[in-house]
Amino acid sequence: MTALVDDPLLPAAPFLTSDAASSIVATAVALTGAELRSCIPVQVQYRPGSDLVVRYRVTLATRDTAGQATVMAGTTAEGPHPGTLALEADVPDAPPLSVGVWRWPFDPVLTGLTAAVSPGRVDGLLAGHLVPPLRPDVVVYRPTERAVVRITDARGRNVYLKVVPPATLPALVARHTALGAAGLPVPAVLAADAATGIVALAELPGPTVRDLLKGTPGPWPGAAEFLALRERLATVSVDGVPLRAGRRRDASAHAAMLATVLPSAADRISRIVAAIGVHGPASGAPTTIHTDLHEAQMIVADGRVVGLLDIDDVGPGDPLDDLATLLGHLRYRAATEREVPERAAALDSYTNRLRAGFTEVVDATQLDASTAAVLVGLATGPFRVQATNWQSTVGYVLAAAESTLMSELSDSPHRPPTSAAQHHIVGTSAGTNRTSRTGAFA
Repeated sequence: MTALVDDPLLPAAPFLTSDAASSIVATAVALTGAELRSCIPVQVQYRPGSDLVVRYRVTLATRDTAGQATVMAGTTAEGPHPGTLALEADVPDAPPLSVGVWRWPFDPVLTGLTAAVSPGRVDGLLAGHLVPPLRPDVVVYRPTERAVVRITDARGRNVYLKVVPPATLPALVARHTALGAAGLPVPAVLAADAATGIVALAELPGPTVRDLLKGTPGPWPGAAEFLALRERLATVSVDGVPLRAGRRRDASAHAAMLATVLPSAADRISRIVAAIGVHGPASGAPTTIHTDLHEAQMIVADGRVVGLLDIDDVGPGDPLDDLATLLGHLRYRAATEREVPERAAALDSYTNRLRAGFTEVVDATQLDASTAAVLVGLATGPFRVQATNWQSTVGYVLAAAESTLMSELSDSPHRPPTSAAQHHIVGTSAGTNRTSRTGAFA
């Protein structure tokens, strides 16, 4: 099997993203007395020249039992992630390849994850808020970055645990405090444990915009509602948070990743990024923005935004980025809803109405450029989750970016048709392992 990632600055990447990964994972699980029966990649986190983490769904067998588990293997430009089981693979005519391996939930960076998903381990933290027994359900897990765990108590009430690197917890709590004090509808902090990086957040009831788009009854918010939220965020001062580079700058890194894993589309991606103008001027003086304001981040009621989620990265940035992020995610959904043309058409129509409202107060050309940059970033998603036929889905999303940049790409050989439902498709050995035991693999 051809490697999914071949990065000269991450020499272990081809081994972690090909069939060779089985021999690496097998060595790690053997240390637990188990035998590897299968190893399937289900998620790839990749930043070119920086780091790579692959999540595998594995089948393990011992003398008495067999079952499935989740195993991660990663590498960085500086070597294995600290705190992992470090493995070295000998390969011909090259230095040994170093990788780090760990098993769910023993994340080397999210040190509170094990407690968050283990029954009984967070009962003390949630005392007074929930009634045991407590049941954990994992909502999100991004290895080494963050996790979200929903805790349900004996009465059916929920609290959400966010697990982050412990050093970042104080800043996260400070953001919730600042935004709540300013009247923004963010989840209340119920408890926090600085030692483990766990913060307990109150549940915000109600459907998200995404729920409405999927069919939950209720009016879809108009442009004025999102513009008002943008203005409210801009009034909040968040101390000690660095300026975000912006969506257009982000496009360069995402494009590099896409060109690495889908080289057949490299020229096309390059044209899109050039049209975005990643080094163009910002749309205005930096203001406080959400930075990831998509349809699943807002709770709504009667067409109004009554809840704002996932505020980990709130801080100063390009005031256009939140609007562009929302439009980009909606265009992504329309581009990937091709099996249901009427739903794609409804999403396109809604997105166009929002854009028309937004461009009454912001520059249309800059908004379109930033929206296309968001789509370039979203185009990496099908690869990261190893979706079936991910190459084709990337093509649909790139076509949406081209549609957004229609005037700049009017002479593009890949110029897509105007209907979202008609977007076209683009084409598309490890040696003996030595181990250096650390105890991170349990």
